[in-house]
Formats: sequence, C-alpha cells, structure tokens
Amino acid sequence: MPSCYGEVELRKLRKFIFYFSIFLLFLGILIIIYLTRQTREQTLWLSNAGARAFSEFFPWHENQYWVMLKLNNPRKLIHVYQGFAFGVIVETLVLTAPGKKVRIFLRSYLAVLICFYISFLDQLHKRFVPGREFDFADIIRDAMGYFVSITIVLIIALIIKGIYKLCSIIFLRRSVEE
Repeated sequence: MPSCYGEVELRKLRKFIFYFSIFLLFLGILIIIYLTRQTREQTLWLSNAGARAFSEFFPWHENQYWVMLKLNNPRKLIHVYQGFAFGVIVETLVLTAPGKKVRIFLRSYLAVLICFYISFLDQLHKRFVPGREFDFADIIRDAMGYFVSITIVLIIALIIKGIYKLCSIIFLRRSVEE
C-alpha cells in the first residue's frame, strides 16, 4: 500500500527506536539496582540533597492530597517519576517491537505488566539489602507514574497511527486519480 513516507525509512526508524528503548531500559534498571544497593547512610545523604531541591521545584508538596499519598517526601515522590520514566521507555519498546501485528492495546497491557514486574523485583531486591525493606506502597507510587506515561504514549501512538492512515488514503487517492 502506498504511503506518504517510505516504508523502508519507517522500518529503520522503528528499529532504531526499539533498540534505543532496550538500551534505556537496561540503563534504568542498572541505575535502580545501584540506588537500591546503597547503604542507609548513602540513601539518607541522597534524600537530604534531594529534599533541598524538592521544596524549590515542588512548592505544592504541602497540598493535602500529596500529603495523603505521602508524596510530600522526595524519597516517595521519586517513585512516581521513576515509574513515569519506565512507562515511557517500556511502552515505546513494546509499541516498536518487531514481529506479528498485535493490537496496540494488548501491547500496552504488556507494558503495564513489565513495569509492574520491574517495580516488584526492585522491592523484592530491597529485602536482601541491609537497612532496606519491601514496601508495597512504593509499587503503588511506581504504578501511578507508569499508568500515566503509558496512557500518554498510547494516545500519541494512536494519533500518529491515525495520521499515517489518513496520509496513506490521501496518497492512494491521488495515485488512483493520476
């Protein structure tokens, strides 16, 4: 089917995005492993350094909803942003993965499962690090981030897919008319 952008170029771009997403995913996992393996003192030092910047960048952190969700603490809030980042990376990875055509919503469901699995393994890993503990609330905070980012990336992907189809239809009509 004719298209407004070459199929070969699109396949190359998709392949590049796929492999770059894999790189970012592994880099993110390595960073999480490094941060999880820190001693209690190192973690507290990092938290205190983050807390100084936190109140400057997030002046709304005293909001009653943030306090209720325990997001008024930089150590807790970072889980939302971590989840958001992993959500973008994993959703991009599964949407650009080669292979059989699978419905876009099933791919997004797979992205949610992968993100949950990463969050769960991070918490499980903490059980074996002295001074750290499994915290299910951190999994929930991660989920807040990756649900939002996966939804955003999914909406963008659906818009791009719709534009591509519309462009292909217009191109096909023009080629038939000529």
